[in-house]
Amino acid sequence: MITRRRLDPLQVLRATAGPLVLVSIYSVGVVLYEQETDTPLDLPIAIPAMLGTAISILLGFKTSAAYDRWWEARKIWGGIVNDSRTFGRQVVSFLRPASEEDPAVIQRLAEDLLHRHIFWVYALSRALRKEAVLQGNLELLPEGEALALERSVNVPNELLDRQARDLRGALDSGWLDTYQHVAIEGSLTRLTDHMGRCERIKNTGFPAHYG
Repeated sequence: MITRRRLDPLQVLRATAGPLVLVSIYSVGVVLYEQETDTPLDLPIAIPAMLGTAISILLGFKTSAAYDRWWEARKIWGGIVNDSRTFGRQVVSFLRPASEEDPAVIQRLAEDLLHRHIFWVYALSRALRKEAVLQGNLELLPEGEALALERSVNVPNELLDRQARDLRGALDSGWLDTYQHVAIEGSLTRLTDHMGRCERIKNTGFPAHYG
């Protein structure tokens, strides 16, 4: 969902050009008919009043629905930002070496997890815009992973799955304890929920009669 601070008059004109032409032709026809036949066409005031009330109710509903949609998207984005910070902090603070040989391996794992998450944000934005997901920022992924992701139907979801598998390996290696693993898995679960909500907004448009 893309919002702008200013309303483009040309965009409004393009959206209303058809109805404006029809109404103008109809109005001119009514005036010409009255002038040619000298027959006044009176319209009871109750009719436009009733139509105006109905239109105002429909416009109010549509405005409210559009704002609710925008507000939900804003909350989802805020959730992604907050849970991304939480995930990064957990990766840095939770991973601890179990032996003298582990620090370098853990540092590499932490870098892979954090860089993969950054790429996940890019991938999610591109997937929602139906753009090529695996173009640009591929240096954030571990070596060879971009090629493996080409076979994935949903790249952002596959990235979260790979995060979960790496964290499971860290648990098995003793670099995380059970409670830490549960906490960091909770962050991944919330990120998955945010992704699903983004996809719902993207794939669910307004019903045609509301448009």
